[in-house]
Amino acid sequence: MLNDLPTRDTKKIARYLGVSARTLARWQRAEQAPRVAQLALFWETRFGLSVAHCQAVNGESVALALARSLERHSDMLRSRIRYLEETGDFGAANAPLWHVR
Repeated sequence: MLNDLPTRDTKKIARYLGVSARTLARWQRAEQAPRVAQLALFWETRFGLSVAHCQAVNGESVALALARSLERHSDMLRSRIRYLEETGDFGAANAPLWHVR
């Protein structure tokens, strides 16, 4: 994973992870690092960036589809309201029979 990072400078990588360069070197020799360090580095590789980009694009697609669906529903409701307003006012069943002044 370290080979896929934009920088090969171990001091920068160690600083990014919040560990010393010696600790990073020890992890490299053992070919084993804590999971949290592996995940932090994963999101800096092209694979991690690709996952983040894919999630962003998919989220945008879903949000756009939802917005369009809500817009169509709103247009349909406006159309119904317009129809009902054009039909006329025939009074309501519970309208008062007389008005007190």
